[in-house]
Formats: sequence, structure tokens, C-alpha cells
Amino acid sequence: MRKVRTFGPVRTSKLLARKRPHLVPIYDEHIRTQFGAPHSGDQWSAWAGMFADPTLVQHLAALRRSAGVDGSVSLLRVLDVVVWMEGKHGSSVPESARTAHAEL
Repeated sequence: MRKVRTFGPVRTSKLLARKRPHLVPIYDEHIRTQFGAPHSGDQWSAWAGMFADPTLVQHLAALRRSAGVDGSVSLLRVLDVVVWMEGKHGSSVPESARTAHAEL
């Protein structure tokens, strides 16, 4: 799909995330900055590392419940929104999250 000129990494990730919300995160400038991932393929290890942390997974489920959102919204999407919001407002994901893949 990326060979289509109008489909760059952001548009491609949004389309894939819409079709597979439990599998594919959205990649944009905020996610790129948060993870220090210059290319969309560079983010996968960080996402996987975060979901290996059962405490974070429980926290995401609690956030989803407190937001009044049902289980049809994936925990991946909840984390995607949190990371995006943090990036939009100038915060950054801790270095430990960015390098979580090193521990896998």
C-alpha cells in the first residue's frame, strides 16, 4: 500500500489501525517523537515492550473503564491515544519505555 504515492506512513497506519485496532497503532509525528522512532517500523519494539508490563496493561484497562469506553476499544488504542496526547502537549515517553525492547 505504501507504494501508492498518496499513502505515506501516517495515512497507511491510520487505515491499518482502523481495520485492525487490536493489532496496529497509529504512527504520526507525535508517536515518532515520543518513541524516537524515525521510521514507522522502528516503533514496534517499544509497543511490544510496554505490553509486556502487566501493571501497565492493568492501568490501561482502568483508564478505559474510567473513560466510560467499552472493550471494543483496544488497549493498544488507549495507549496510542495516551502517547499521542503526551506528545502533542510536549511531554515524552520515559527512556525506559522507549528502550523496553532491549529487555525482551
